[in-house]
Amino acid sequence: MNLFLSYSHEDSDQAAEIARSLKKYGQVDQDTSFRSGEELVRRIFESLRACDALIVLLSPESCKSVWVALEFGAAWIQRKPIYPIKFNFATDSPPPPYNILIATELSELNQKLYAPLSTLKVSLESDEEPDLPELARDVVKTIARDLPAVVCQKSADPKRE
Repeated sequence: MNLFLSYSHEDSDQAAEIARSLKKYGQVDQDTSFRSGEELVRRIFESLRACDALIVLLSPESCKSVWVALEFGAAWIQRKPIYPIKFNFATDSPPPPYNILIATELSELNQKLYAPLSTLKVSLESDEEPDLPELARDVVKTIARDLPAVVCQKSADPKRE
């Protein structure tokens, strides 16, 4: 399973910790090095197209990031499972558009995020070709009941604005 982890540069420490935890569920791209002249948007879209889910780390800083918004929107349009993880908010929910999904608190990851990811991983690794739209609906139902939906890999923003 390939995961895309989207976050703000200011949240790099938390993102690195989450990425280490997620590696047992699949590939989490941590490469933040870019070659001169590389097209960032193309790289982001290629990575999102290849991922099975997006995990977006939501903080006051990431909610201001154009790159995090681009990654969130691209995953949404591609109907990828999205699992928001929130922390450092003074209110109960992040601002729009991120509040359209139920977000898991950073402190609740073990019980609310990793169980649905395990289910997604097993489904993706089965011998049968999964019906991803149906699988996505099942994951969203689980998330709506228990936690937020998330998809995979890391933002391609070198500055993580």
